[in-house]
Amino acid sequence: MLNSNDRRVAQTRTLIRNTFAELIVEKGLDRVTIKDLTERADINRGTFYLHFQDKYDLLEQSEEEILKGMKKIANELDTMLEIGIKPLLLL
Repeated sequence: MLNSNDRRVAQTRTLIRNTFAELIVEKGLDRVTIKDLTERADINRGTFYLHFQDKYDLLEQSEEEILKGMKKIANELDTMLEIGIKPLLLL
């Protein structure tokens, strides 16, 4: 099992996600292959499969990460408003 707190693991996952996003923009999700992704990211297929089952697992985990980030931002905004701090975007 990979240690998700390991900086190298986080960097690899970020590289894979960013490369995947680039390829989706260029080719569309249906045409992106793991081979495309691993060649562009300059990693081997085994490394990809240590982190994700397939491109749909990668997509799902990426969506979950984005939603988690959005919830964190919303909670931080709520906290700021509760203690009387107006976020710059509300000024």
